[in-house]
Amino acid sequence: MVQLNRLLERDPRDAFVLYGLGQEHAKAGNHAEAIAMFDRALEADAGTFYAYFFKARCLSALGRREEAVAVAEAGQAAAARAGDAKATSELGSLVMELEHA
Repeated sequence: MVQLNRLLERDPRDAFVLYGLGQEHAKAGNHAEAIAMFDRALEADAGTFYAYFFKARCLSALGRREEAVAVAEAGQAAAARAGDAKATSELGSLVMELEHA
């Protein structure tokens, strides 16, 4: 995570680095910080579709299922508009999983 933070210092709007930091925080169980990083990644590049996916997972881990579903649906719609079939499908599967959890 140290290297990612150094890269972020160079470019605080690097969506890939922000996404990576979000992943690291999520792995550590730091879901609130992960959500903040995923939000920043999406602000920097709305095409970071998997940030929606993992943000929704973190929200679900915090017991915020309705928000998680809304985020996954927003990501699915964004991916569909962009023509990213894989992300659209994976986010759709996540929506179904969250709705039936």
